[in-house]
Amino acid sequence: MSHDHDGNTTYTHTTQNKHSISSTMSTTTTTTLVVGATGATGKHVVLQLLQQKQHVRAIARSKQRLLDTLNEISPNDASEEYADFLTVTEAAVLDLSDEELENLCSGCDAC
Repeated sequence: MSHDHDGNTTYTHTTQNKHSISSTMSTTTTTTLVVGATGATGKHVVLQLLQQKQHVRAIARSKQRLLDTLNEISPNDASEEYADFLTVTEAAVLDLSDEELENLCSGCDAC
């Protein structure tokens, strides 16, 4: 394991056949907007981001449904454990104006 000047950590693993696999994992915190957060893929994306202590802005028709879904797929009580990292906007994405979507994306590293 090593650190570069940007604070990134590099892990190197050597397998039995002497091939080396390197990956870089950033230690910085990001904010990501997830649309369709209660969907089949969205709920897993939200949980993985939260488990990495990343900030998540989620758009979901029902905040309670999202929290219940996260609690169902998480080994811990996700709604309490990650409360400081999760912001939920209750809305159908098609009902949001362009301005509202722009505001939700503002300050996000990924939308």
